[in-house]
Amino acid sequence: MSNRIDLVGATKDKSIAQSTKLNHLILSNNIDSYIHLNSLVQKKQPHLTVFDISQHLYPSKIQLTLRKGNNNQYNLLPNSKFHDETSLIRFKQDMNKLLTMFHSVLSPNGFLAIKVNGTFKAIMRRLLDSIFHQNNFMNEIIINSPFKIQYSKEINFFERNDYFLLYSVSTNRKINAVFDDKESGGYWHSFVSKGQGSAKTFLINGELVLLEPPSGTHWKLKQESILELCKNGQIRLNKKGNPEYWVQPKIGQVVDSNWLDLELTKNNSHQNRCFSRLYEVLMMPKQLMVIVNPRDSSSVIEASTFGLNWICLVEDEKSLENLEVALQANNVEYIRKIIKTSIGSKRNIHSTSLTKNDIEESSSSVTSHDLRAITYYPTKSSIYPPTNHKFLNTLIRGDCKHVLRLLEEKYCQTLKLIYIDPPFYTGYDEILYIPFQSKDNSNNTKKDMLNGSIKTIAYKNVLVTNSPISDFKRWFKERILSMKPLLSLDGFIFVRFDYHFGHYAKEVLNEVFGLDNFVIEFTIRRMKKNLSEKQLNQQTRLIVHSDSLFVYRRSNQSKFRLEGVNKNVRKGQDKAEVEYSHDNLWLDIAGYQKVKRTIYPTENSETLLKRVIELSTEEGDIIADFFAGSGTTLSVAEQNNRRWLGIDIGLLSINEIRKRILQIEKRSPFEYHELIDTHSDLESGNDGRIDFDLKIEKKKSPQGINVLLTITNLVHTPSIKKLYDSLLIDVIDYWEVDWNYDKNLAIVSWNSYRQIRRKKVEKRIPVSTSHTYSQENKAIIWVNIVDIFGNSSYNTIEVDLR
Repeated sequence: MSNRIDLVGATKDKSIAQSTKLNHLILSNNIDSYIHLNSLVQKKQPHLTVFDISQHLYPSKIQLTLRKGNNNQYNLLPNSKFHDETSLIRFKQDMNKLLTMFHSVLSPNGFLAIKVNGTFKAIMRRLLDSIFHQNNFMNEIIINSPFKIQYSKEINFFERNDYFLLYSVSTNRKINAVFDDKESGGYWHSFVSKGQGSAKTFLINGELVLLEPPSGTHWKLKQESILELCKNGQIRLNKKGNPEYWVQPKIGQVVDSNWLDLELTKNNSHQNRCFSRLYEVLMMPKQLMVIVNPRDSSSVIEASTFGLNWICLVEDEKSLENLEVALQANNVEYIRKIIKTSIGSKRNIHSTSLTKNDIEESSSSVTSHDLRAITYYPTKSSIYPPTNHKFLNTLIRGDCKHVLRLLEEKYCQTLKLIYIDPPFYTGYDEILYIPFQSKDNSNNTKKDMLNGSIKTIAYKNVLVTNSPISDFKRWFKERILSMKPLLSLDGFIFVRFDYHFGHYAKEVLNEVFGLDNFVIEFTIRRMKKNLSEKQLNQQTRLIVHSDSLFVYRRSNQSKFRLEGVNKNVRKGQDKAEVEYSHDNLWLDIAGYQKVKRTIYPTENSETLLKRVIELSTEEGDIIADFFAGSGTTLSVAEQNNRRWLGIDIGLLSINEIRKRILQIEKRSPFEYHELIDTHSDLESGNDGRIDFDLKIEKKKSPQGINVLLTITNLVHTPSIKKLYDSLLIDVIDYWEVDWNYDKNLAIVSWNSYRQIRRKKVEKRIPVSTSHTYSQENKAIIWVNIVDIFGNSSYNTIEVDLR
């Protein structure tokens, strides 16, 4: 190995060369030579390493081809050898060497920021998890890119952003609160808050007016503050006659993981603002950082401007020359060093792709299950199930791992769209609050009745295991393998995940559907969270702004209906979010439903599902959701004349979906099925089963025999009984009746359910209902009751109408 050191700067004094405060610009000809720099930086313990995965570090067989398109814009298209397995493994081996070295030399509170495009994001996430540990992942920061990457010629969508992948050396980390420079704009805000309060005086049109707050609320401010705002013209009456106050415009909001406000410039030098913000978030002046293989000079120049000490590593002489010109133009002093090493020995390459044996082994582990049809929900025009309709809209309770194997023959290659939003396994169970209202009795008036909510677990969101990554991949792969045969040859699967396991989900999807069938990764918005001043001072990561929506096709026969996307312009939106209609940024619409249709806190947005459905299907196509949750996919499919198949294992989920579908006007009929274990029948059992008795009262009328049916003697599990007795809670959420049950399939002709609005019970349900029989004969009445926790219980009673 030969080394050469040159000093460049205002002086060549020996003391300057030995100073730790001077910056180092180092030419290193290959990956192995970087490793030899360990001794240079190990004692210094840099606080940050910035790594730009540019084209120079891609193996030649998987390089992206730069092509100039219309309007002088550049596109990056994968070449024909993009999916070469051998070169990809070599690339990962090189990166593993380099990243392991940087992990060992960073300070205990240090950070690593890697700049990548979407092509390599998931690969680098998996590699970094293994080196830095999954718990030390911080953020996927979205930034603008000067290039557009198109993965498929058949589908005219492209990726137009890059990412910073941010990791820390340990969980003992802290970042700086940084604010953007955008003006939020002022707005008129409601003057009320929850909790009963007294009337106060307002100055309206020059007159003092005493106003009562709406029932159950109070005016936010003290009397003197209200009058002061009135004098300054900062209080007005809205259209409903309620006062509102003016919120002054704010300059700067705390930055989250969306940095698209840092727009591209004509010479594509937007990186300087991105790197400047990165340093603001992570660094303090005079700290040391390492910059690896910068794409341009902006990261180095901004580090100097910010007052950081830096070591910059480049791998080719042209890059070194360009950097030197930029540094000298900005009067930045540095030490120049050249290190050359011989090319390392051949690397061992091992393939880890999914094999045929893996698929057969997974498919063979089938336990004995069956599906049982429980209820049919007719419409006014279709009282009985049609005998000639093969694909009736269907809701099924059970684990999709087992259900899908039972549906494979019937639904083989029939589904045009599969949309799934599986558990993200965030480490925290998904909590929801079930609204309740105290039960009517003689001592309660309607005004005094108690309203509240009961905390419960919507679904388990924690992997309790010693090997969560491998167990997640196994869990996910078993289900994806069962979904693929049901997808039509021109169909699509959309899979929503967040940053916890999204990169591992994509790895499984690549194995099952093939890299050639990856279409695009849409970036969708999450719910906005605001931080208090205390939280800002203790911030350990940026607020997560987005989720990923991975799209795969079954084959090259799959085509998008491009007219299905029209970007929406909203207040405070960055230009980059709506610049193109057919890019991967779907930040113009909400990812979660703001006004909830169910009690689930994380309902997928109906606007999002409408866009997905219109983009990938036509009227009459079959749409499926195998983690149906709150039922958004099924509801939007129903409203847009698509047929649907929904599966979920949760009791609460099934109940919320059923109520949601029943509320749709002009809906189609549907069936409900349950998965049963043919040996033990355990899976169809109810975790908190309730028992009840039915009371029958008969009365003759001119139309026939009128039967009054009343629920009596509810018997609950101890936990529910305790709530019922202590709070007098009305525990029934839903019940339904088949007045002429044939002991085979219940055809629901009457139902009633609570209606929830704004987390309160707006409509309660009766415990009695009636029906008139025209013929005097015997009848079997079937009743199903569902409590507020989703537990259901069926019962029948025989009635002699003679």
